[in-house]
Amino acid sequence: MTEQERIDIAYLDTGVYENPWRENLFETLPEDRKTAEVCRFAIKKSAFNIEFVPEAMKTPELCLAAAGHRGETLKFVPDRLKTPKMCRAAVDSNSYALYYVPEGLKTPELCMTAVKRNGLVLEAV
Repeated sequence: MTEQERIDIAYLDTGVYENPWRENLFETLPEDRKTAEVCRFAIKKSAFNIEFVPEAMKTPELCLAAAGHRGETLKFVPDRLKTPKMCRAAVDSNSYALYYVPEGLKTPELCMTAVKRNGLVLEAV
């Protein structure tokens, strides 16, 4: 880990996520400082940070970590990175994630899981 990564991680670790009315520090971090290490830390702090991870830095592992913790973050994952495992984890976390599952990955089992938990997602089937 570089010194700049340590500084950026310390910056992100200031407790801002406990107050939703404050600015998202990860979002404000310059793109060139959003390294793999910093992005991993940001996702651990808040799965919603996946929205602000540069597309080139989004990996299946990083996206799975976010979607498995907060299913609705699946909407920020490029379709090319979505896997059956990731979609299952997302729907298990939040039934509304079914809206962001590509048609080719929607299985009857996945759809039933989502609908049993929340009938309002039936229109996403």
